[in-house]
Amino acid sequence: MRRMTPQLGPEEWSKVFDRLARELPPTGQRRVTMIGGVAMALGYKSRRTTGDADVILDPEIAEEVLAAAEKIATEFSLPPDWMNQKAIEAKLIRPPVEPGRAVFETSSLVLEVPAPEHMLAMKVARYAGDTDIADAKILLPLLHLDDVEEVWTRIGGLVPVAKQSVARDNLQALWEDVHESP
Repeated sequence: MRRMTPQLGPEEWSKVFDRLARELPPTGQRRVTMIGGVAMALGYKSRRTTGDADVILDPEIAEEVLAAAEKIATEFSLPPDWMNQKAIEAKLIRPPVEPGRAVFETSSLVLEVPAPEHMLAMKVARYAGDTDIADAKILLPLLHLDDVEEVWTRIGGLVPVAKQSVARDNLQALWEDVHESP
């Protein structure tokens, strides 16, 4: 019988990351970019829950951080690959060029979230279901832009080339949904 992965909220994720930070040796801060549901929960104050943590890791720290994450997984009833780079592997997002905003920091671990533009680019590139749409609706107003073409100008270069046509169509649908809703 397969166990269900728990859907954790911001408070629970903070406990998971605190434990992960304690599992990592205090030999310096490892910077991890959070994307997806955990980034939305911790960085953009959505009420969202999720069962995994999508991340972008520098290759120099990836093995160490992912091994530590796997080691603590059972303590939180999480699957061994609860921390993963599936969004990067699926080419749904380009790694941020600039550091993100820190949402968690200890002497061994810093979690960052990308700018809203970067997160929105990923969401419209994927746009797979209600959670991506809800997240995109939170992110779009944070850009403070009045025209869908201005938004595309800001985020289009952050979308992988293979996803740009679909992402642009998804952005248009999002824009119409947000601006035509009462």
